[in-house]
Amino acid sequence: MNLNLIEYSDELVVLGLDGRMDANGLEMVEMPLSTMTAKKDVILDMCKVEYMASLGIRKLLQLAKDAKRNSKCFVILNPQSAVLGVLKLANLDTIIGIFTSKEDARKYIENSKKA
Repeated sequence: MNLNLIEYSDELVVLGLDGRMDANGLEMVEMPLSTMTAKKDVILDMCKVEYMASLGIRKLLQLAKDAKRNSKCFVILNPQSAVLGVLKLANLDTIIGIFTSKEDARKYIENSKKA
């Protein structure tokens, strides 16, 4: 699995994942993802994630909790339909914001800061 930096600012980082969210894939990206969610609001673009294992679900939930604990936001952008189905089946869409446009994800993050 690859983790790509798409956009970086003082408050927000947009990261892209590419590959399979399984044990092998997560091992490669776990540390940088955790580091970013502790410091910045994160939009995680998952349009190139083709597979999600239960370990991936658990990691996304952990990232969202870590972000919240640090007064940051963690949202998901553009998951493929199969991955979105897994996220919905696990009810992650009720815990983590999932968006199809970067603008909507940004608005969600801005509004959560006002609340």
